[in-house]
Amino acid sequence: PLIPRVDYWGVDFVNADTGWAVGEGGAIIKTINGGDNWNWIESGVENTLRTVASVNYGQRVIAAGDGGVILISEDAGETWSTLPSGTTDNIWNMQMITDEIGWMVGEGATALKTTDSGLNWIQQQTPYASLAYWDVCFVDTSFGYICCNTAIVLKTINGGISWQIQQAGDTRSLFTLYAFDTLWVSAAGFAGKVVYTTNGGSNWLNAGGNVSAAEINKI
Repeated sequence: PLIPRVDYWGVDFVNADTGWAVGEGGAIIKTINGGDNWNWIESGVENTLRTVASVNYGQRVIAAGDGGVILISEDAGETWSTLPSGTTDNIWNMQMITDEIGWMVGEGATALKTTDSGLNWIQQQTPYASLAYWDVCFVDTSFGYICCNTAIVLKTINGGISWQIQQAGDTRSLFTLYAFDTLWVSAAGFAGKVVYTTNGGSNWLNAGGNVSAAEINKI
């Protein structure tokens, strides 16, 4: 009963025991026993938080969400402070590729990159400035994808210096994607759309029909 009755959007576990979840109204909860119990933590914001990630063995935790809010904790998620993001657009997903390098994406073509373990987030030059960027997945620090509205997929092979533009099937938006390696990628989104590529996005194929769902938000 101490846990806020809200929707949770993002979750991250640093090991089998310790993890965090974030959600509506700035909600942050933490477990240290594999989810058997959760403790509520004061975030200091009321923005919906949609994504969370950790670095340095879970000592530093980063969360982000609506209104471009970015929060950081230096004590494994016990206390939080805000960081400048340079945007007021909603941030939807984040990936820390290494302890130093990571990406966040969101609406209004938000594509933020950190090279200093999440202390500073810098907007990157990307195509389609009017599109919402829904999810990001990098295989390593150089090779990654962003999925967007109207099923546009952006691919980089040089850490975001330049981007290739792909059309993944029909124009139904893709809200999530997962890159297994540089060739195999799965993506999904509006009206149960599921597509995949086996050649790095040169061709995208329908994954055996649609899933019966209004939308698919995460792989």
